[in-house]
Parts: sequence; structure tokens; C-alpha cells
Amino acid sequence: MRCPYCGQENPNNATRCSRCGRHLERVREKKKEKSILLIGIILVAVILAAGVGAMFGISNILSNTTNTAEEPQKVTIVSTPEPTPQESVTAASSASSEQPEEEVVPLQADSVEATPTPTEAPVTASLADVDALKALVSDGYGQAGVASSTATSTISQDGVDNDPHVLYDGADWSSWQEGVDGPGKGESVTLTFDKLYRVRCIALKLGNWYHDISYYTRNNRPKQLTFVMGSQQFTVDFPDEKQVQYVEFSDDVECNSMQIIIDDVYSGDQYDDTCICEVTTYGKPSDGSAAANTAVVTPAPDQDTSADTAYSSGTTYGSGTGTWNAGTTDAGTSGDTGTGTYADGTGTYGTDTSGTDASGTGTTGMDTTAGTGTTG
Repeated sequence: MRCPYCGQENPNNATRCSRCGRHLERVREKKKEKSILLIGIILVAVILAAGVGAMFGISNILSNTTNTAEEPQKVTIVSTPEPTPQESVTAASSASSEQPEEEVVPLQADSVEATPTPTEAPVTASLADVDALKALVSDGYGQAGVASSTATSTISQDGVDNDPHVLYDGADWSSWQEGVDGPGKGESVTLTFDKLYRVRCIALKLGNWYHDISYYTRNNRPKQLTFVMGSQQFTVDFPDEKQVQYVEFSDDVECNSMQIIIDDVYSGDQYDDTCICEVTTYGKPSDGSAAANTAVVTPAPDQDTSADTAYSSGTTYGSGTGTWNAGTTDAGTSGDTGTGTYADGTGTYGTDTSGTDASGTGTTGMDTTAGTGTTG
């Protein structure tokens, strides 16, 4: 080991210089530290060099890959040599001996005619006449049976039944009357049939048909109604006439119930209640059975009111020979069973409800004089 102070060569394990006597242990430790430091620097340099090389290598790979993808592919075109005259003759002879294949032309989308999907015409409703109903009845349509009925409202009157079941009782003196304030727009009645029907026509008596035309004009009459039947509904406008109104559908409407909604009315000159007298629905049972009732609802004949001229509250009832329209329109005589007429005309047909006919079994509702017969 060389002494750094005097340059004397000493053994490697010497602790002091043989010439100058300086300690050599510290010199040896410093050399060892320098060696360790140098080795560390070299390792760091090697690691950095390896990292930089790796980065450059990856960059070159990516660059080469991108360039290769962007470069156009080289295609080697090999031209087929022209056949010699002898080869042409041989090929033509071979082609003529073979059966030519039929050329297959693919169908284009535009060349195929699309089969039109049939669209079902919507069912419509319109006013008809009695002849149209008669034609339907002759074709097997009949009255649909009604099992039950409901209404959104009904007027309450003492001694008078205005519930919706009177719409199919066959009587002109009864009518359903809605029971809300005002004309009853939006009120409705629902008829539930006894089975499923294919309905084709409806006959309606709109308004109050009791007795004479004066009752018809006293109350409101429907001007526009909406019919809800199964999945369909129809709105129909009606004239202001005391006649049977027939609504015919362009096709059968299958349903087991029918709701009738009041949309608009003709105003009455005395009362603000809207009335419907009768509703008769015509259809064929969907189960294929025959219609039970094929009666045709026709316009009512003009009523003879000549015998009713003396009728008023508290006045006498004629001379005793007249009848009250044969007893059919007098609500007070519904309980009588006799066949006679009023005897001498001296009794009053007023407001007393306690009197009874002498020989009858029911009450007249208002007659206070004992008669010799009943009113029928």
C-alpha cells in the first residue's frame, strides 16, 4: 500500500508508514469509501442507460407498427397469358358441349311487391229509419235482453219511479230522469245485457213521452248522446222530435253492456231535468243462438186527447160517458180491475188520494166520489 504522504510502499496490512510513521488505516477507509461510491455511480449509470434504451426500443416498435399499418399493401399482379389459337379452339369446343347454366338474378328489395296489410274500416253510427230496422230484423237481429241497469244519478219524485230500469219496460208513461242540478250533461245510464251480443241498431224514445206533447216540451230532451259499447264509442246528434230515433251501425259492435252519456240537450220550457223514455237495442247473440224477441219499435200513433179536455186539478170529469184514453195513460187508475166508466160525472178528479171506486178493488189515486164502476 503506497503512503499518500511520503510515497513509501508499505505492506497492505501495515497500519503505519515505515518511512513517515503516518497512520494508514484512515487512508485505507477513504479508499474503500471512494470505491463504494464509484460502484454506486456506475450502477446508477447502467440503470439509467438501460431505461433510456428501453424507451427508445418501445418507441421504435410503435413507430414501425404505425408506419407498416399506414403503408399500402403491395399486391403482385400476375397477368394471365393470352391463349394460343389452338387453346382457344379447344376451349370453345368444350364450352359448346356443356349445357349452359341458367343465370340467377338476385331479387332486389324494390322489385318485390309488398302484400298490403288489410285495414279494418272503422265502425260508424248514423241515424236511420224504421225500414232499416225492419230489414235487420228480417235478417235475424232481435232485441237484446237487459239483465240490469245503473245510472250516475236519478231524480227522486214521490210516487214516481224514474230509475233506469224503466228504459226497457215498454211503457211510454215512464222515463229515466237524471238527478243533478242543471241539465245533466255528463250524466249517464248503463244497460248490462243478459249475454254477449253483436249489436247493429238502437231504437230510442228521447224525452218525457208521458200523456201528450206538453210533457215532452216541459223537460229537457237529449240533443247529443255518446254510446260506449265494448272497446268502441260513438257520438250521435238527434233532432228535437217526439219520434222514435233509430241509430244504425255500419257493422256489428260486440259488447255485453252499453253506456249512454248525455253530452248536450234541448232545454225544457218548465223543468231542467233531462229525460229518456225508452231504449231498445237490436243485435245477434254472439253464441250463435237466435234472438228471443224480434218485435220492431215503431213510432207511436197520434194520441187522441179529445176526452181529456176537461182534465184539470179539481174540475169535473166530463159527463160520465168518456174514458181516460181507455184507462191506459191515467197513472191513478193502475190498481183498478173493473171495466166500467165514471157514472154521472159529478165527482171531481182532483188532488185527494184517499178515495176509492165503489165496486173496484184498487184505488184511482185521486177520485173522491163513489162511482158506479171502475175505470179499467
